[in-house]
Amino acid sequence: QAEVLRAQVRRARVRENGHSFAADVERADAAADALRGGPGDSLQVPALVGPDSTVLLAVLHDTLPDWTTLWNSLMAASPALRLASARVERARASAHAFGIAARPDFMLMAEYAPRLGGRDPLVTGMIGVSIPLWNSRKQGPAAEAARWDLTGAEQRRQDLQVRVEAELRDRVAQIRALQRRAAELRTDVLPLAEAASASALASYSVGRVDLTTVLDAQDEFFEAQLDLARLIAAYGAERAALSALLGEEWSQ
Repeated sequence: QAEVLRAQVRRARVRENGHSFAADVERADAAADALRGGPGDSLQVPALVGPDSTVLLAVLHDTLPDWTTLWNSLMAASPALRLASARVERARASAHAFGIAARPDFMLMAEYAPRLGGRDPLVTGMIGVSIPLWNSRKQGPAAEAARWDLTGAEQRRQDLQVRVEAELRDRVAQIRALQRRAAELRTDVLPLAEAASASALASYSVGRVDLTTVLDAQDEFFEAQLDLARLIAAYGAERAALSALLGEEWSQ
């Protein structure tokens, strides 16, 4: 009687988990409706792990580009980085314009005038140098301010690059860590949990263990499968976040 009651408790817990998962799917449907601007087709929830514990999503075989390729893609795709670079170039052009305003101006002029009456033509050449002494005193503060603006724009761009690089490194590290954890679950934990479940069931059939032991072993096997499914889902979310950061489309 005690074993039957324990089995009923386990069944009730499974039903409770089922209701929780159904609520998660409803929330995902609502989020999808909000993204597409109204109700649409229901979300199809595919099986992430097959009946034979096969990983249906190619997590273990997905490879990321090298760091240089990732960084170049980020530099080209990030609107914030492009805006910061544009501000640096504008500040540099302004500083250059104020810098050359106080420089001397050189002038070179030549004139040719023919004369009547058989006289030789008149050729005149002139070279002049304009030294903007007063202009330099007026433009000095503006040129200094332009140089400080350029320094500030370059510093802000550098700070932004550091933050974006840190985010990129974090995404890549998370993805590789999830791949390693999924590989360990797939190759080590799941086979052992499945073997333990089969062994407990075989022992129960000959009366060596009670039903609770079989249920515990089966729960551990199902929990390992669920952990792998959660890792795959987390991997998909991190991979999609990385693709959004790089401005590319990615789906499985």
